[in-house]
Amino acid sequence: LNADLIIRIAKERGCDAIHPGYGFLSENAEFSKKVAEAGLKFIGPTPESIILMGDKKGSKEKMIELGVPTIPGYHGEEQGADFLKIKASEIGYPILIKASAGGGGKGMRIVYKEEEFLESLESCKREAINSFGSDIVLIEKFIENPRHIEVQVMSDNHGNHLHFFERECSIQRRHQKVVEEAPSIAISDELREEMTKVSTHITSSINYSGAGTVEYILDGDKFYFLEMNTRLQVEHPVTEMITGFDLVECQLIAASNNEFPFDQDDIEILGHSVELRIYAEDPDNDFLPAIGRLEYIGEREFSECRLECGYNDGNEITVNFDPMIAKLVTVGEDREEAINHSLEALKALPFTGLKTNTEFLTRILTSEPYLEGDTYTHFISTHSTHLQKVEVSDKEIVAGISMLLPEVSSFSPWSELANFRLGPVTKTWTFIFDGEPIDVEVDDHFTTYFKVKYAGAWYRVQLADDYDEVKSFVVDNEIITVTLFADHMTVNAKTMALTHNMPKRSSSSKGAGGDMLSPMPGKVLKLCANEGEAVKAGSPLVIMEAMKMEHTIKANQDGELVKYLVKEGDLISGGIELFEYAKH
Repeated sequence: LNADLIIRIAKERGCDAIHPGYGFLSENAEFSKKVAEAGLKFIGPTPESIILMGDKKGSKEKMIELGVPTIPGYHGEEQGADFLKIKASEIGYPILIKASAGGGGKGMRIVYKEEEFLESLESCKREAINSFGSDIVLIEKFIENPRHIEVQVMSDNHGNHLHFFERECSIQRRHQKVVEEAPSIAISDELREEMTKVSTHITSSINYSGAGTVEYILDGDKFYFLEMNTRLQVEHPVTEMITGFDLVECQLIAASNNEFPFDQDDIEILGHSVELRIYAEDPDNDFLPAIGRLEYIGEREFSECRLECGYNDGNEITVNFDPMIAKLVTVGEDREEAINHSLEALKALPFTGLKTNTEFLTRILTSEPYLEGDTYTHFISTHSTHLQKVEVSDKEIVAGISMLLPEVSSFSPWSELANFRLGPVTKTWTFIFDGEPIDVEVDDHFTTYFKVKYAGAWYRVQLADDYDEVKSFVVDNEIITVTLFADHMTVNAKTMALTHNMPKRSSSSKGAGGDMLSPMPGKVLKLCANEGEAVKAGSPLVIMEAMKMEHTIKANQDGELVKYLVKEGDLISGGIELFEYAKH
C-alpha cells in the first residue's frame, strides 16, 4: 500500500510500467495518477474510469443513465444515520449496506430487522473508513436467492470493446468468494448474449481501456448491475482456462496502445474450469482465520492443476494479511471432469501445518446441491448440513489413538520396555475427543501388533508405515492413514479433534466458556458493553480485527460483564482473556 515506495523501486530498477495486481492499489486512482506523473505506465484503466466505476454510488447513477438494470436502493448524498434508517425501511428489509468505495467483501452488512440497522451501519462505516478511507455508504434491496455472475471485459484504445464470457462466483462466505467456475451452468445462450452485450455497452459508453469485470446479481432470468471492478480479478484464471487467452498479455497490449490482434468471433468457450480459493481458516469454527507455519504444500506439478501460490513450504502465515494463501484452478472438457480434477488436486495439495479450508472444499465439491448446480450466494449457510465435518468411524478413532500412544513402533506402543515393565499387561489412557474425555485400554503383550479397547470393543492394530507425522495403521484389516498437526490430526483426510490433554479453562471467566478468550491475534476495535452491566446471551462484548476482517466476540450466556482486561486499540495475542464475566 506504500505507493511512493513502489514507484521509487520501479524507477530504480529501470521499469517502464507498473502492473498493480489485484490488490487495493489496482483500483486506486491516486496511485495511477502518481505512476503517470513519475513517467511510468499504469497497466490498467484511466484514473477517470477508476473513479467513475470504483465508486458504487456514482457507478449506479451512471448505469441508470445508460439504461442498465440496477437493484432498487438509495445512493444519495445524505449520510445521517436516522435518514438512512428511514430509507432502509422504505426499500424494505432485508437490505444490504455497502461502502461506496468498498471492494473485496469489505464494508458490507446484511440487515434483516430494523432494530439491527444502526449497529450494522456503525460497523460497516467503521470497516469502510479503516479499509478505504471513506465511510460513505449506499443501501440496496437484498435479493435473497441470487447468483453472483460476472462478465470479463477487455478494451484497447482503438475502439475494440470485447468480452470473454462469464464466471459464476456464487459460493461465498463473508461476501468473499470460495469457489468460482466458468461458464455458469445457470446461463442460457440467450441470457449470455444479453448480459455480454450489456457489458460491452458499458465499456464502450465510458470509453474504457484495459481489463475489467462487470458484476451482476442474477435473480432467476433477470439480472441487475452490481458493480464494476476496474482491474484484473483474483478468479481470472478460470476465464483464461476456458478461452485460451492470457488476460495479462491482453492488458499489456492495451497499455502499450496497440490494437488487439483478434476480434470477438475469435473468443470461444472451450470446456469448463473451476477455481478453489485455499484459505488459512477454520470452516468448522465460524471460518475464523488461522495462523502458523505452512509446513508442506504438496505436489505442485501435475497436468490437471494450475496452482497459484505466493507461499513456500516453511513460510509463516500471519494476521497481517488476507487469509487467502493460494488458488487451485482446474479445467476439463465438461463440468464433471473439471470437478474430478479439482478433487484429485486437493488430495495432492494438503497445505499441512495449519488449519485450512481444503477439507471443506472437498465437502462442497462432493455435495449433492453443488453437483446439481444449486449454487446461490447463500449456498454455504443453506446447505450447512451437507457441509458439516465428515464423521469418523470407530476404527479411524482407534488409528488416531494409536498415533498418540508413546513410542509407537512396528510391534507395539512400548516395545523397548516390554521385557522390563512390571504390573498388568493392559494400561488405561485418557484422551480428549471432540472436547470430551474418553478412556482407552491398550494390550501390548503380542509380538507383532497391539490391541486397543475403545467404546467397549477391542481392535487389533499394527503399524504399517511410519513417516514421523504421517503413519499408516492396519486396524482389523483396514488400512488407515493418520497425519499429526500441531493442534489436530487427519484420518484418511478427515479432520479429527483428538488430543492427549484436557482443554484449558480460563480461571477468571467464571464458567462463561472459551469465547471469553481472544480467538486469534488482532486489534481491539471496540468494547461494546459497560463494566458492571448485565448482558444477555448473544450480546456483542468485543469487536476485533484480524486478517482484514471484523470478528465479534459475544456473551454465550446471560451474565454480568465484571471488568474489561483490554482497551480499544490494543494489539493482542490469541488465547488471552478479554474480560472477566460472571454468569447468572
